[in-house]
Amino acid sequence: DGAPSGRASKTNTKTTSYTFNQIVEFAKKFKSHNIGLTAGHENYDWTYDYFYGFKQGQILDGNIEFPNFSTINSLNSQVDKRRIESYFSRLNYDFAGKYFISGNVRWDGNSRFSPDVRWENFWGVGIGWRIDKEKFMANIPFINSLKLRSSYGQLGNDDIGTYYAYPAFYALGYNNAAEPGALQSQLDNPLLTWESNNSFDLGLDFALFKNRVRGSIEYYDRRSNGLIFDVQLPLSTGGFSVPTNVGNMFNKGVEVEVAYDVFRKKNFNWEFKVNASTVKNEITKMPPTNPEVISGTKKLAVGVSRYEYWLREWMGV
Repeated sequence: DGAPSGRASKTNTKTTSYTFNQIVEFAKKFKSHNIGLTAGHENYDWTYDYFYGFKQGQILDGNIEFPNFSTINSLNSQVDKRRIESYFSRLNYDFAGKYFISGNVRWDGNSRFSPDVRWENFWGVGIGWRIDKEKFMANIPFINSLKLRSSYGQLGNDDIGTYYAYPAFYALGYNNAAEPGALQSQLDNPLLTWESNNSFDLGLDFALFKNRVRGSIEYYDRRSNGLIFDVQLPLSTGGFSVPTNVGNMFNKGVEVEVAYDVFRKKNFNWEFKVNASTVKNEITKMPPTNPEVISGTKKLAVGVSRYEYWLREWMGV
């Protein structure tokens, strides 16, 4: 269908990104005390540049550049940007290699959210105790390492499937011959902000019988606040779906891992390892305006799991 004179198309995409860090570290040891301090700034920039052109009506043979074609069939271009700016610090301290404490805090800003809500603080703290280094453990030779640890921390999530979630958009290109036209493609949500994952864990690490048996037992409880889901609006509003912070949920359970060296020689080692875990997931809060949200084969509601299926009944199933 390009006959008689031929046609040409070109597609060009370019993705560039960089991460720029400035970090200051300080360490000090005096007697049995060890202190480490880190502070820094991080900037992340991501840009996607797209161009597509399609023309027909070749004028001269041997030249496939666009000026050698007379008619524009299609011409399109697009630029997407994403930026994250962060300030962070961390403090580590231990006494005699037996007692440990660490803390961190970070301040993150993200271009995916409205300027009024794009900055958020996240923090974490952890403690540890090397029980095997206490004097009362000296007469138990088969215990090589025994460490009790616990931590609580927050982490932000911005994975919302789009680079521009909060403004309203119109899609261009819906023209009527020479008359320009556009359709609304997205509603605004200036209140959309970070999803926060808050994790607590309590664990015991051990090594026994000259480190031949190793393992850990851990309890975890992860609370997710401000869950981000696409909320389907009524057809009377245009049938749009809008990314929204719709509620809270938790995942909690126990994880166990044990490793055993069946053979341990100079040039050969055979390790046998087993692990097991449990998980309980439950949605604990939904907004009053959206007490139930249908998301594919799931219906999000208080008291049920995020992973339970919500489907039609077939023959009573």
